Amino acid sequence: MEIGLQLFSLRDHLTGGDTTKQTLERLAKIGYENAELAGFGGMTAQEYKCALDNVGIKAVSAHISYDDVKAEKIAETIETYKLFGCKNLGIGWADFSNFKEPLFAEFSANLNYAADKLEEHGMKLHYHNHAHEFEKLESGDTGIKQLAKFVPKLNVELDTYWIQAGASSPRYVINSANGRITLLHCKDMAIKDAEQRMAPIGTGNLNFIYILKAAKAAGVQYLIIEQDNFYGADQFAAMELSYNNLKTYVNYI
Repeated sequence: MEIGLQLFSLRDHLTGGDTTKQTLERLAKIGYENAELAGFGGMTAQEYKCALDNVGIKAVSAHISYDDVKAEKIAETIETYKLFGCKNLGIGWADFSNFKEPLFAEFSANLNYAADKLEEHGMKLHYHNHAHEFEKLESGDTGIKQLAKFVPKLNVELDTYWIQAGASSPRYVINSANGRITLLHCKDMAIKDAEQRMAPIGTGNLNFIYILKAAKAAGVQYLIIEQDNFYGADQFAAMELSYNNLKTYVNYI
């Protein structure tokens, strides 16, 4: 399993021009060779591709919006990410209303259509969870289980922090996604003053040895580090700590 970084983590340092270039250089020095895109770092797509190439970072996946996979937009989306050689496109967020009728029929139809179109180009559609997908619906299924039933070609990009926040077990949910999970978002959870907080890998309470063993067995190829909130801490130091700790765990298993 290879390690990458969801670049949304350092969005404040990816604002364009030299700032973006210097940020990518710092990440490459830490050891990052893979990245998941979330926009184009204040640049055009072509400029961003060149900046990534210049430091040896490969875009292995990208987060896009639900609108980006609808029929009127999917062809443009495919062409954009072909530029990066990016074969994994993930919907980063969808409102929970989409999981309930009357919206779910349209939601699932759009995802099935997009998955088919991406497959024609050697690409895969993924869905990245937050906590709300673990809410139970009237059927008794959670939102994440319902997607698996009605969008069979959809891969899941499970997020360890948000699974835990959704009152489930990361290891259990990863096991249940065997064969449908290429990307895993690795994000630790700590408790500070009785509040759940995102934390660098290895500094929170999640057991990443168990999580990574499950990920390996399920067929995960890329471990994507992400931290949305740093609570005032040095962001680059946190990303280096996460990288080093996760690399240690991967080598251990």
